[in-house]
Amino acid sequence: MVYVSNLKEIAEHLGISYSTVSRAFDPNSRVGAETRKRILEYAEQVNYRPNLIARSLKKSETRTVGIIIPAIENIFYIDVLQRIELTLKSFGYRLIVSFVQQGVTTELECLELMDASQVDALIILPGNEANSAYVHHLSTHKRVIQLFHAPFDDIDSVVMDDVGGAGMGARHLLNRGHRRILFLGGADRVSGFAGAISDYGISEDEVRINTNWLSGEAVCGLILEHRPTAVFAIANMAERAWKAIKRLGFKIPDDISLIAYDDTKWVSMLDITAIGHDLANISSTLIEQLIFRLRSGGAPNVPPKRIVLDPFIVERSSVKNIDGL
Repeated sequence: MVYVSNLKEIAEHLGISYSTVSRAFDPNSRVGAETRKRILEYAEQVNYRPNLIARSLKKSETRTVGIIIPAIENIFYIDVLQRIELTLKSFGYRLIVSFVQQGVTTELECLELMDASQVDALIILPGNEANSAYVHHLSTHKRVIQLFHAPFDDIDSVVMDDVGGAGMGARHLLNRGHRRILFLGGADRVSGFAGAISDYGISEDEVRINTNWLSGEAVCGLILEHRPTAVFAIANMAERAWKAIKRLGFKIPDDISLIAYDDTKWVSMLDITAIGHDLANISSTLIEQLIFRLRSGGAPNVPPKRIVLDPFIVERSSVKNIDGL
């Protein structure tokens, strides 16, 4: 198999000027139909692929969008990434991904990498305002949008109503008679859960709330100590809760009911009730706002937009109705 890596070789082989060969790969350039066909057919034969980055830089754009993921172990983000990449591709953009990994890469290093990579736009999932100065520096020369968390009021964002989602999950359990409930993880969602509990007049002794990210062993300890009839677990804590329940020899939902926040693939496969999100809607809403900023020169006269999307409950077989209530 023959491979050619530069336009000069194609031009020399075909006896056509370098500039004509270069223009042939741009469908909007002036090149005769027969000449363009001849060039592209030969390029295909020798497996030539244009250097998209080099060509884009000449136009002061790279047709790339970066995204910084804060936790590589959260598989929910992988599902989101797949949707975002597909949506971006439909607009002619490629996705560059950088993961924040404890002890390996910090968020600031990821931000600096994206800046050096000259992405046209950047999607961030900030947990707080720790790198506020650098994020605002980036926003002066790139289109930046926040996803899921929005600590910066002056930057576009697409977020979920996680507080409402937590309340939704709590009410689902309460309406089925559960009172001894263990809530695991998600300090940013706990107000929704606590609000629903308060509305039902449940005493503090019946409910246990732990917003720390615990080990599987610690989750086992809480279950044995509190003896809940149901567990409501956020993100990765849902997997640890499921494993802990099984490890202790309890059955779902006969002994302990379980709701997961984030309807990931493993949650669906195990038929666990979950608070879900429309990933297609998240990605399309996010990218449409980003493309609007890119194509309108940033739209400086349009104020930052905060878009809030609603979660929903996916009822499966992991929640038991308690008799007599």
